[in-house]
Amino acid sequence: MSISQRLADTAQGLNDLRTERNNTARSIASTKAGMDKIQEQINKQTRLISSGKELALNPSRQDLQNRINSKEVERQELLRSFKESAPPVKALDNEIINLKALWSSQAATVQRTENIAPNPLFTRLQNILNDQQASYSRLLIQLQQLDAQLAQLEKDRQQALSLEPQISRLQNELDAEEKNFILYTDSLEKARIDRELDKSRISNIAVIEQATLNPSRVFPKSLLMLLLAIPLSLGVGLLALYLFYLLDQRIHDGDKLEAQFGVPLWTSLQDLDAAQPHRNSAFTASLYRLYSVLPLKQVAEKGLSIGLTSARSGEGVSFVVEHLRKLLEEHGHRVRIGDGRPAEPGEIQLIDAANFYSNQQAFVHLRDADLIALVVRAETSTVPMLQNALATLTTAFKHVDGIILNRRRFEIPEQVLTWLGRLRSHR
Repeated sequence: MSISQRLADTAQGLNDLRTERNNTARSIASTKAGMDKIQEQINKQTRLISSGKELALNPSRQDLQNRINSKEVERQELLRSFKESAPPVKALDNEIINLKALWSSQAATVQRTENIAPNPLFTRLQNILNDQQASYSRLLIQLQQLDAQLAQLEKDRQQALSLEPQISRLQNELDAEEKNFILYTDSLEKARIDRELDKSRISNIAVIEQATLNPSRVFPKSLLMLLLAIPLSLGVGLLALYLFYLLDQRIHDGDKLEAQFGVPLWTSLQDLDAAQPHRNSAFTASLYRLYSVLPLKQVAEKGLSIGLTSARSGEGVSFVVEHLRKLLEEHGHRVRIGDGRPAEPGEIQLIDAANFYSNQQAFVHLRDADLIALVVRAETSTVPMLQNALATLTTAFKHVDGIILNRRRFEIPEQVLTWLGRLRSHR
């Protein structure tokens, strides 16, 4: 084995042993800390515990109670002959008061027997401590063995380092002699070949073709690369767009909500924008759709309570409640915002129970609701969040009557839709 290989093996062994020694030292420290903690817990425990007690009524208290009862009877008999202020009656009252005070100072029950047994927790902690002590002793012995091995390897390394200069010098001399021999052999062979060529007047150099200059660039072609970059970039962009579409789990519109979750979509409320009146008209139409879904026939008989809730804040529950209240009042209905009272005949109650994950009172308010609708905000709510919210409401109330999608926006920009409309009108 070479001296370099010997040093490499020794260094690898030293590194492995030092790593193992560090791990052993950490194990010793952790074991020692665990033993101290277990010993602290053992000191807090008692060796014996009471496994059973037998209690009985206090006979002294019962005897006092019997005496009080007899004194009460005697007092009633005295009242037949004397008044309340008579000395015999007062004396008997004082005696009854003293007996009651003594009766109150007595415990209701007394302990008759008690079974004492070893504390199982103390025994278990003691066994664990014994195991930890055995492990601690084993780790100390292992640490000693590792220190001995490290000392031996370090000794071998120092011995190899002391021999390395001499062996390296001899190796360098050997390498130099080998190079000289190779150069001498090559020069001798070349000199012999040149001598034979000179004797035969033969040249070993032949021109096959004259050198030519080509100033144009062979590769890459700039125009070709630009032409190929356009379709490649479009393809990569479309592929990335499709992948993002597959990975996007946000709810953008109400398509397939009823088929996926089994809960009907009552309406989709557009995001209001004061600068675009046609969106206000779409919002009003969606609000009327919500109005048409409500079972208003039962309002005159027993009233109607509608609970609007959401999984988190910011979904727009208060916004929907306010606009629905205005619409119902415009149609002549008597509307009341939920205040904990059930709906009366001829009255519609709107219950605002937003953010039921953080607001536990929302479940209390929804308990009296005839209809429960979950308000979901478009582009922020996700499919897993909606599924979890529906599962929570179904577990609590066994039904969710509808979903209201709030603040829905068109995915296609308004300018593109306007341009397409103008294009169709020209055709």
